[in-house]
Amino acid sequence: MPILLNDKLTYSLPMKNLFFTITIILISLPAISQPKVKWGKYSDKELQMKSCSFEKGAKAVILYEDGFLQYKYKKYITSVHRRVKIFDKSEVGRGIISIKYNPSVEEILDIEGISTSPVNGNNVSSKLREDQVSTRKISDNKAELVIKMPVVRAGSIIEYRYKRQARSIVEPENWDFQHDIPTLYSSYRQGTDIPKEFEFYISFGGIRT
Repeated sequence: MPILLNDKLTYSLPMKNLFFTITIILISLPAISQPKVKWGKYSDKELQMKSCSFEKGAKAVILYEDGFLQYKYKKYITSVHRRVKIFDKSEVGRGIISIKYNPSVEEILDIEGISTSPVNGNNVSSKLREDQVSTRKISDNKAELVIKMPVVRAGSIIEYRYKRQARSIVEPENWDFQHDIPTLYSSYRQGTDIPKEFEFYISFGGIRT
């Protein structure tokens, strides 16, 4: 079942006892149904959106993001899918996505990206190319993968997805439901294939409205 919140999800994974602790700071929990999102397909509302209805000064907005944790082939796989709308040219830097990971136990796989931008009254889509993805070593246990989305300008929608695959039991990355720009929809889900040795604990705090 998706957790639909607008804040932060954190984990701790004691290696000895093999359980997760999930802490959620709950700001609001509206009744939200999961939107039907198809890769590279956008509604007229998304394409024509020029501002955020509940934060007028925002220069960009996260339209949709979803994380899905699975256990397959004795590996933990987190699938991430995110869609962002750029309102102002000052935010085109959001087309450069940085993903930190531990190369000794993790891989970043199945990277895809697409930018859709207004050009002479039409919406033109550009796919992410292989040469727009690079990696650099930071240390033996830390690396950075950088995605440079093509053709990002004011009015663009950038959409990307990837999988983070862990070859051993590691602490999953935090999932933030709130960011430095507004978020219209954020969800984090887990598959039914997670081993029974893991127990998930959820604690709520904050103000519910």
